[in-house]
Amino acid sequence: MSRIRRYLALALLVLFAVFGFSACGRIIEGAGTRDVMSEEVENNKIENEEKGESTPTETVSGPAGEDRSGDILQPYARCEGYNLMYGYADSEGNIVIEPVFRYAEPFFQCGLAPVTASDDRKGLIDKTGKYVVYPEWDYINYSEGTFICYKFEGNYFHVYDGTGALLFEHYDYTEGFSEGLMPSYNEFKRGYLDKNGDLAIPLYYTKLGKFVNGIAEVAPSWTEPSYYIDKYGNDLTDTVSSGLRMYRDESTKLFGFMNDKGETVIPAAFSYATPFLNGYSIVKPAEAK
Repeated sequence: MSRIRRYLALALLVLFAVFGFSACGRIIEGAGTRDVMSEEVENNKIENEEKGESTPTETVSGPAGEDRSGDILQPYARCEGYNLMYGYADSEGNIVIEPVFRYAEPFFQCGLAPVTASDDRKGLIDKTGKYVVYPEWDYINYSEGTFICYKFEGNYFHVYDGTGALLFEHYDYTEGFSEGLMPSYNEFKRGYLDKNGDLAIPLYYTKLGKFVNGIAEVAPSWTEPSYYIDKYGNDLTDTVSSGLRMYRDESTKLFGFMNDKGETVIPAAFSYATPFLNGYSIVKPAEAK
């Protein structure tokens, strides 16, 4: 019995030692965060001076507060107890925005940065650390010069420009802009929205693809043949698809291609297919698993 007690006591001592070293390591790592970053910035500066190059600066206008548009601010982390808090430092390693955020992302060229507050809500700040979009959002996505802020409860989002000004609000989910247009699956506003939130292309379809080089793939539903449209909603399929259009064999539920006379050119043998573009189509044979 005494031998078992000695083994238990030894095991407890080992556990305490491991936890102690782990905690010390975290604290030391957090304490050295700023020093490491400052040293790295200084080394980069010295290298640039030796090459005869200047340290690059941003040429943007700060949307609010003190004009710090020429500053390059980078996120840095500081350990506070067992938590990492984030702020921003300049190119000299000086703290510009105190570490009060749970997480901080780099600044975009417009001068705004998404940050996460202590309650896990997200907002946008300028280079003075001032909120230009209050932290009340679950998710923020940057898309073509705009910030799309999502709220999961209620399923809606707001779109802000690069100064933090509200452009429009909308219900439902979106994947963001592509060539200035955003797919909208809202029951009352289905199609593509422009950056003012106006319905640029009314299209009550289920599949609304992103625009690439002025062309988007669309379909009434995921099980129906797709075709291409331009940014005005015009059907481009005959122009860009080598004269071939998709069709669906209702008996097999497979896709094939026919010409403008309705004659089958490629039999329906694909469980998935895209319209032809530049002479090619992406397909999945029915037998493929």
